[in-house]
Amino acid sequence: MEGDYLLESFINSGTVTGDSGTRYLDAISIEGTVNQFENTSDGQLIGGDDAVRIDGSVYVGAVDTLINDGLIRGLNDDGIQIDDASVTSIINRGTVEGLGEDSDEDSHGLEIDNSTVQRINNQGIILGNEDGIQAEDSTINIISNSGRILSNIDNAIELEDTSVTSVNNSGTISGEDDGLNLFNASLETINNSGSILGNDGDGIDIDSDTDILISLISNTGLIQGGDFGIEIGDATTSVTEFSNTGSVIGEM
Repeated sequence: MEGDYLLESFINSGTVTGDSGTRYLDAISIEGTVNQFENTSDGQLIGGDDAVRIDGSVYVGAVDTLINDGLIRGLNDDGIQIDDASVTSIINRGTVEGLGEDSDEDSHGLEIDNSTVQRINNQGIILGNEDGIQAEDSTINIISNSGRILSNIDNAIELEDTSVTSVNNSGTISGEDDGLNLFNASLETINNSGSILGNDGDGIDIDSDTDILISLISNTGLIQGGDFGIEIGDATTSVTEFSNTGSVIGEM
């Protein structure tokens, strides 16, 4: 959908595909304003490149509420890509996948670049070949997960040069490298009552070139890494309060 437009609602209960042969087309591309975007439990959005791209680089690129109860799959790039855009709420109760089948590893379930997202609420599955959720140069208020956020190659959640108020996990966040990776990212609170797992790296890896203050890390669940449970790799990072009644496990 190209141009500067206002669409009250888009509801899909069928199948929308983008070419995956030579042209690598998105299934859905949004450049205007959509108040409600919904993919129902019967819906499939399968992109040859991204499945859903919200792009504000030329026009507005704004979605109020994005709801997925079905399948959103990017065959060669991201499941959902948000670029120079704004989204108020993302609610996923289905499956969002970025597979990167015919490309390199740089594909994500949800990619957010130079954008603003108020709330991400995952109750389903978000899977990326590289990262499950990757955000760069962006602002996110709350990431809540009661489902599964997964990565095949890198980090389940990667936040770079991004400001986040809180990450709340009662489900599973599992990366082949790190579970939750922060680089030059501002994050006020981490609340974990589920599992945050880094298979070959850290459960939580925090690194920064600038002064970062995390107000609270609260764990009543499991934080586990193949290297460290929690790694704070730079002296410029400070944690005001760490509360643990669960398990933090490192295997180095």
